[in-house]
Amino acid sequence: MKSVVNALCKMISKNYDKKIARLNTQIDSKLRSKIEQKKTAHGLKTERSIRQDIDDESYSMRM
Repeated sequence: MKSVVNALCKMISKNYDKKIARLNTQIDSKLRSKIEQKKTAHGLKTERSIRQDIDDESYSMRM
């Protein structure tokens, strides 16, 4: 009986950890979006623009 309860507690704990991790990534993406908006407003490069530059370079190298 003890091992069943222990296994159930572990399953609940893992499920809770996954939900918390998902929530944290949502918050991070919202914060990241606000930071990128501020950088764009100041004329700075953002992570998205850097990724786009890399994709453009790799595309031109394929041609």
